[in-house]
Amino acid sequence: MTINKTNNKLFLPVLIFFLLINTFIFSAKSLLLKWGFSQPVLMGGNVILFMVTIVSLYLYRNAMLHQKTTGFMSNALGGMMLKMFVCIAAFGIYAFIARKAINKPAVFSCVFLYFVYTVLEMRSLLKWNKERSNG
Repeated sequence: MTINKTNNKLFLPVLIFFLLINTFIFSAKSLLLKWGFSQPVLMGGNVILFMVTIVSLYLYRNAMLHQKTTGFMSNALGGMMLKMFVCIAAFGIYAFIARKAINKPAVFSCVFLYFVYTVLEMRSLLKWNKERSNG
């Protein structure tokens, strides 16, 4: 298996999930508003989570490829800290801008999306590593 093909398989589940969630958010605008969700908050949260997950996944992949423990640790911790700090900063900026008008259903949905992206990220990474080790 070539490196590009395995890299595509690594990032594909995250990309598919991102596209599915975006399609749902765009197509269900009236339903989301009826349920009290803010479409821009959900869309923004999904985009931020997707971008940071892709970067984090890249760092985790580099960690798994690194020969030395220090390289593994710096890449793995870097991916984890990056994801956490970007999400905290994004919420902080949103809370500062929205003040008392924070849309709690959308924020909690973004927290749920964070966990789903993390699970997809880890599953993809473990599957990639297994294929890499066997091939």
